[in-house]
Amino acid sequence: MASELMECGRAVQRGFATPDRTTLITSTSRVYSINEKMHLGDGRVDSGELVAAAGRAAKRLIAADFAAAAEDHAPPKPTAIPTR
Repeated sequence: MASELMECGRAVQRGFATPDRTTLITSTSRVYSINEKMHLGDGRVDSGELVAAAGRAAKRLIAADFAAAAEDHAPPKPTAIPTR
C-alpha cells in the first residue's frame, strides 16, 4: 500500500511487488520528489508510466486519487466560536 504514486514506484523498483501474488494499492495523487523539483526543465516522472509499470509489476493494481476522496468526505471544518 502506497500513499502516493512515487512511493508506489519506489516499491516496484525495489521488487516489493510480484506479478504472481501482489495486490498493489496506491493513491494516484502526487507529491513531487526533490529530484523532480531540482531538475532544470520538467523533471517530473510521467504518472501514466508509473501506473503502467505498477500494473505490470503486480498481479492486481488498485489505483485511485485517495487524497481527493479523503477531501471529498472530510467532516465539515469547525466554525470559530466568538469570544467575549
